[in-house]
Amino acid sequence: MVKIETHYIIDYENVGAKGLKGCNDLEKRDHIDIVFTSNASNLDMRAIADHGKAKLNFMEVPPGKQSADAHINTFIGYYVCRKCNVVVVSKDHGYDNVIEFWKKKTGLKIKRKEQIKGGAKDSNKVAIKAELTPDKKATSTAKQQVPAKK
Repeated sequence: MVKIETHYIIDYENVGAKGLKGCNDLEKRDHIDIVFTSNASNLDMRAIADHGKAKLNFMEVPPGKQSADAHINTFIGYYVCRKCNVVVVSKDHGYDNVIEFWKKKTGLKIKRKEQIKGGAKDSNKVAIKAELTPDKKATSTAKQQVPAKK
């Protein structure tokens, strides 16, 4: 049985070193992709040093408004095309529509969390409805779901 690779795409400017919590438990088939711009605060090398057996990649992207977010969305699509599981590590709900879209299209495990492993639960709370318009073009609408109060 072939094990599918998992890419943990870290929105470093959003979660910082806290997003790497649990990375020391990762396996050989796992990858940690740290996405940052020149605007990022210093990388915490202590948090990164013990990253388990995972392969570690640093991806510096050009600075700009929402630049890291746009690049992370393209990385999601790239890894989905390679048939990899994807975990976006970020507190930013802006990824949820893209994640839900690809999860439904592919059946791959794609989610957003605030940390690699540990106390953070899956953060996706989006429902997407796809429809055909009269001119046969596919459109989709997304609606943010709000968790019920406890």
